[in-house]
Amino acid sequence: MRILDLKCRTTTRLIPLLVTVACIGFTGTKARGADFSFGYNYVYASGADAYLVDQTNVRKYSEWQSPPTTYWGPSANDTTGTLSYAFNFQQPTTNIFLNVSLASFNFVWGNAHGYFGSGTGSSSLWASTDGSSWQLLLDNPMPVNGVDSYMTYNQNVPASLLGNTSFWIQVRMVVDNAPNSSYTDAQFSRSSSAATNNIFEIDVSEIPEPSPVALVAGAFGCLLLMHRRNP
Repeated sequence: MRILDLKCRTTTRLIPLLVTVACIGFTGTKARGADFSFGYNYVYASGADAYLVDQTNVRKYSEWQSPPTTYWGPSANDTTGTLSYAFNFQQPTTNIFLNVSLASFNFVWGNAHGYFGSGTGSSSLWASTDGSSWQLLLDNPMPVNGVDSYMTYNQNVPASLLGNTSFWIQVRMVVDNAPNSSYTDAQFSRSSSAATNNIFEIDVSEIPEPSPVALVAGAFGCLLLMHRRNP
């Protein structure tokens, strides 16, 4: 009888320890850097379109400067131009950092204040976990009291966009009376072709996979629980 009592008391002490060890493999974030990173310094860079899954009524622009300013913009007036990017991961996401730049112009105001150009434009950034339901992250409407508006989303995305194995972003741009030749009035990822810093970047952390030790400890803990309930 004493031996049996000793065995039960030992099992009771071991179970919380084993369960704790098992849980270490399933919680928290990895100490190392991001599990997935992607970015580019200008839109014509090699690999810049790797995760681009749809482009509608848009094209790449390269302006007249030396080195030229480059960006994505609408290819036609009075219709929404869109760019959609999709990223898929092995494990659900725990954190997503996003760096995206948008530019919108108002040359109606500009021409009245000493600038030279034509047309107006607006731009916005949206995100999704399924490519169907979209959440607005950044709105850069046509400037009212200025010729240009440069805005950057440079932060972690909201928690409502985490916990999934896929992440989508979509850029929407609309222009009116823009030339859409050597330049346009709504722009995404505007940068010099000689830029050294990323104009677009995404860094993602995922839920870490459990270690083999944690899996074994978890299984052993379950066996001990079963033994305790069914002596």
